[in-house]
Amino acid sequence: MLKRILKKIIISILTFEAKLILKKYQPKIIAITGSVGKTSTKDAVAAVLKSKFSVRESQKSYNSEIGVPLTIIGAETGWHKPSKWLAAIFKGMVLLLKKKKYPDILVLEMGADRPGDIERFAGWIKPRVVVMTALGEIPVHVEFFSGLEAVAKEKSKIIRPLGNDDWAIFNNDDKSVSEMRDKTKAGVLAFGMGEGADILGSNYHIIYRKDKKTGLEIPEGITFKADFKGSSVPVRLANTFGRHHVYAALAALAVGVSQNLNLVEISESLSLYSAPPGRLKLIEGIKSVYYSSSVSDVKPEISSVFIYTNGDSLVFVSTDSFRLAEKKIKTKGLEEILG
Repeated sequence: MLKRILKKIIISILTFEAKLILKKYQPKIIAITGSVGKTSTKDAVAAVLKSKFSVRESQKSYNSEIGVPLTIIGAETGWHKPSKWLAAIFKGMVLLLKKKKYPDILVLEMGADRPGDIERFAGWIKPRVVVMTALGEIPVHVEFFSGLEAVAKEKSKIIRPLGNDDWAIFNNDDKSVSEMRDKTKAGVLAFGMGEGADILGSNYHIIYRKDKKTGLEIPEGITFKADFKGSSVPVRLANTFGRHHVYAALAALAVGVSQNLNLVEISESLSLYSAPPGRLKLIEGIKSVYYSSSVSDVKPEISSVFIYTNGDSLVFVSTDSFRLAEKKIKTKGLEEILG
């Protein structure tokens, strides 16, 4: 009970400071929300914008009622250490009492575990750009929502206040997300790999390199083509795998376009993008290599995938999840898993 009270007090103080900091420094805010792909998209957007602007993005998955104020203040979570929470509060006070150097742009990841979460953010955070990633057929964090429609309704509350000079960026391949475009007065950019996308991705494939020790073809990243208004650029993402990262990069391309960056600049900046930990990154061991991934970010049916090499062959193993068992999915190869 005491911990709960202290948590509410800390959240109230940090939120109060964060509101005053936004009012004082007036950074441009880019909000990233959705059910899946938020963290990857946030990191890709930050990689693009850092080529031209001073940018701060949410660390890790700081997307909650406490994580967002911490990002605005530029502090880390204190976990169970009171001294660290006091340090975060003090840092906020310093920003308010003194004129400090502050980022031009904040890229804020916003999550919603229950109804009202996004609405509360929308009450005091005024983004100029909102990126809606994907909801999927079975959104994550739905235990407090009645279903997909309720999740979509909550997420859409961040785009409703946008003005004519703002931007709403939607995943055109996600039906629930693309239907939100009529709920905003902002300029709209749609990204995706299907018909109707303004920022269109195509020609996705995995890049391989030959391992000097084993002679095996080892994946080293992905590449795809991005098109916008008749212009095309190749995009290459190193040590990053899965079609979901194409969507993160396409969203970042759309944000870059909204901020008047050209496609070539954006493509070059994306070469610096690195997939967040746990989002299907290649990890090399002493005698083997393996991939690991979280549920839904790669394929909803697969919780994680490991790929070992014993020196002369690759073995694909998919760990079981309830969805994998339910749908009886069998993995047949790397392209199928990562595609």
